[in-house]
Amino acid sequence: MTSAAGSGMTAPISSLRHQGGREEMNERVCQILGKGNLAVPENLPGIVRHFLKEEGEKFAAGLHAGASGIELAKQRSELLSAVLVRLWELAGGTGTGEGLVLGAVGGFGRQEMSPASDIDLVFIREGASNSAVEEVVKKILYVLWDIGFKVGHACRTIPETLERAEAEPMIKTALIDARYLAGSKSLWEKFQTETNRKSLQQNVEGYLGWRLENQSTRHAKEGGTVFVQEPNLKAGVGGLRDFHNLRWVG
Repeated sequence: MTSAAGSGMTAPISSLRHQGGREEMNERVCQILGKGNLAVPENLPGIVRHFLKEEGEKFAAGLHAGASGIELAKQRSELLSAVLVRLWELAGGTGTGEGLVLGAVGGFGRQEMSPASDIDLVFIREGASNSAVEEVVKKILYVLWDIGFKVGHACRTIPETLERAEAEPMIKTALIDARYLAGSKSLWEKFQTETNRKSLQQNVEGYLGWRLENQSTRHAKEGGTVFVQEPNLKAGVGGLRDFHNLRWVG
């Protein structure tokens, strides 16, 4: 039987995957930033920026070789997740015990990270803010900003988060895709349970109505048809955001 290489056919997508699974990602990040060492390296943003640049070049090579864009977006999300976990440790996040947890939301939560994607984070704290919590949040955000990322973030209690989600449907939408990164697992489980019970399963008709109205407004802005010369692949009719809508209202 003729091999794919011998016939000139493209190699199977699975053989073109860039980096492997989460454990391999964590291992490479630990090689760069140390494992278990809480001493913050000099020029931490520069080290991480250079590391991500090198990894990004590998992702690009994989894409040009025929690898799945969806798979590479997931792999990049895993890589950034591993970096965030290590930054959490270096920022002293483990010292907050059960009082703080870090999660990914939005596209980062869905594991759909392209090279220019924003990083959307949620810090959930157990009670009133204190200097230890504020210091951890500040250290993580400063590194990400220094690297050049655009970061969406919030640090709230569970009740505060749910209150904002009810007032702002965009926040509720982001919480649908929330994913644990680091910190108190028990607090995260409580957050997920409360979010499902008190937010995602409440006022469903109102949320669906808002989503449909939002979609109609977006379609009108982008021409209202798929037959446009320069379609917006994200926001246009039949674009990525319409695909997301199917997930959010499902």
